[in-house]
Amino acid sequence: MNAIDKTVGFTYQNDNLEIRLEISSAPDDLFIENLDRSSYEGYTYVVKISSSPSMPRNYPDKQELIFILFNGGDQLLGYLENNVLNSLPETGFTQTLGAVILEALLLNDDNMVYHAGIW
Repeated sequence: MNAIDKTVGFTYQNDNLEIRLEISSAPDDLFIENLDRSSYEGYTYVVKISSSPSMPRNYPDKQELIFILFNGGDQLLGYLENNVLNSLPETGFTQTLGAVILEALLLNDDNMVYHAGIW
């Protein structure tokens, strides 16, 4: 197949703050329709988290954002919390992680769980 850049993820917006999580596929021939686990097995992805404008250091705790990344099975790969992101430069942040990603969740203060989808 032709080399096609596929990205899944989501954008969270609140009070003019946009937080974006992207999972970009590495293989040229991978077509991503959703976060079906079987679609992701054996592939490596780059996860990027960025904000626009930069996330303010006084971002309220009640709006805490937790990105949870899973790989095979339900093994927790890692998580990124807003207090970690707030410690980055005020000009904004980009955090990159190379890993086999099967699922990305966003937990927000409304007790809802958001799964990554297609842009």
